[in-house]
Amino acid sequence: MNSYLIGIDGGASRSTAILVDASSELVSTEHGPGLNPLSLDGVEFNSRIASLIQKLLADYQVGDVKGLCAGLAGTGNETVRLKTSAAIKQAAGIENVHVISDALAALWGAFQGKPGLLLIAGTGSICLGLDEQGETARAGGFGRVVGDEGSGYWISVSAIRKALWEVDGRGSSSTLPDMINKHFNLQDVREIIPLIHESKLTPDEIASLAAVLLSHSATESVIRDYIDRAASHLAGLVLATAMKLNLTEPAVALWGGLWNSSGQEMQKALQRDLSARNLSVRFVEPAESPEWGAIRYLQSVSSKASE
Repeated sequence: MNSYLIGIDGGASRSTAILVDASSELVSTEHGPGLNPLSLDGVEFNSRIASLIQKLLADYQVGDVKGLCAGLAGTGNETVRLKTSAAIKQAAGIENVHVISDALAALWGAFQGKPGLLLIAGTGSICLGLDEQGETARAGGFGRVVGDEGSGYWISVSAIRKALWEVDGRGSSSTLPDMINKHFNLQDVREIIPLIHESKLTPDEIASLAAVLLSHSATESVIRDYIDRAASHLAGLVLATAMKLNLTEPAVALWGGLWNSSGQEMQKALQRDLSARNLSVRFVEPAESPEWGAIRYLQSVSSKASE
């Protein structure tokens, strides 16, 4: 009898689902739109998850699926996770369903259940960690309004604010207004104000400016300052998480778009700040992607349940 597991990584804008067999061999992969239950109404979420799983199982039987784990954006709250789990069970016809945050799925993928810290810096920022006993801890991840310091969104908004001060006569001259105008196709940097306040630019679109800014770090001192300040905030997340788990020389994996754009400069600045705080770390590559992290989490839960 065939036996399969499904792992899903569902972000705000896209999702990936994988089907693996009893030997943890990949047998099917499918991609789809975002699966954040907080940004979708119930009907749309159910339709998307059902379609994704139906395509994933095009050549397989849903009755052979023994478990599903979905790491989804917007599911940091337990009530949301329980509600979403029930929705997936109904939409997919699978009984053994686990919903975890997309960040936790990324952590399990990065370290496959072994101790370590995952520092995520993309549109937002958060650090999650896992210790020898399987206990988890986190720092940050409070969202762009009250947190996400050091993230791509934070860097972008900081630069936009500086550029607005310049054209307002409240700051020294730089090339920031020109870079912002070019990136967002503006004639005057002040045109960005209604685009932000009327939500005509998504958080991801605003955060995309960070990659452009970091590519000019070699020639712009103000951007190098943003790198140092961002690294300081991110180092604080790493230190706080390490202390919660009593990890003295943790392995740290980096995840998120910010590390893909002049990531070496960011990583160097992060290393300098951590050294100044007397925390020795080892930077490592994530072992697996978040959808595989969802599989590893599901396997761990199943193993504990059978003990």
